[in-house]
Amino acid sequence: MKAFVKGLFDPFTLTDLNVLKEYLYQGYESIGVVLLEGERYQEREEIARLIIDTPQIVLQKNGQGEEICNERLSCGITRKDFLQLNPAAVSYCLKHMLYVEELAKRTLSDYRFYHVKCVAELASDLAEHYGLPRYMGYAAGYLHDITKEWEKEYHREYIRRYAFSHLQENPKKYHQYSAAVFLRDALHVSEEDIIDAVGNHVNGTSDRLLARIIFCSDKIDDSRGFDNTSIKALCFENLDQAYEQIHQRQLEHLHKKGIWNE
Repeated sequence: MKAFVKGLFDPFTLTDLNVLKEYLYQGYESIGVVLLEGERYQEREEIARLIIDTPQIVLQKNGQGEEICNERLSCGITRKDFLQLNPAAVSYCLKHMLYVEELAKRTLSDYRFYHVKCVAELASDLAEHYGLPRYMGYAAGYLHDITKEWEKEYHREYIRRYAFSHLQENPKKYHQYSAAVFLRDALHVSEEDIIDAVGNHVNGTSDRLLARIIFCSDKIDDSRGFDNTSIKALCFENLDQAYEQIHQRQLEHLHKKGIWNE
């Protein structure tokens, strides 16, 4: 018995795959996945190809057999786990700058989203300027604060479980560590430069190029509310000099607040 399912699948996820496998266990010999025409069709098709891992589930233009209707299917980015993708699909999405902005927007407050958007724009420009793929600055910029607004007690427990060595640090630093773990373990991001940049964006303690770009972008982006014209220009002229100035300014600020290396 053959069946098919149709929908936008924006994107097709591991959840969709597992739901369809349940139908195979019920006795269906094959299931076709029909992607509806529309925005990002080719990208959605490629993501589905990267996700589907069984020969009994195939992409089709026209469905054959019984149509499956299940509310757990084709929810795409409206579902909480819309980025439940395998590493290959995540890598594809990052490189094509797909769904990253949507993830940040539906996870963060409007205020925080505006900040990460500004950071992503500046960081992607700097990445391109210094010879890195633009998507790396874009992804790290949008995702660097992805855990910043977690509830305090949940955040502390997360750090206790997954980054215990940082538990005694100032809680305002927790989000750089939790975000790095979250990217690797929950979102299946495999690019170490992105994880490193996110995991060091508060302290500025990594010497990697992307990490310095994110550190600087995070401190001087357009959401910060001061005239950043000259320091932004310096970032494009000499990133190391800009980093030293920004890092020193941050330390002075934290000394005044009575916090060291926040």
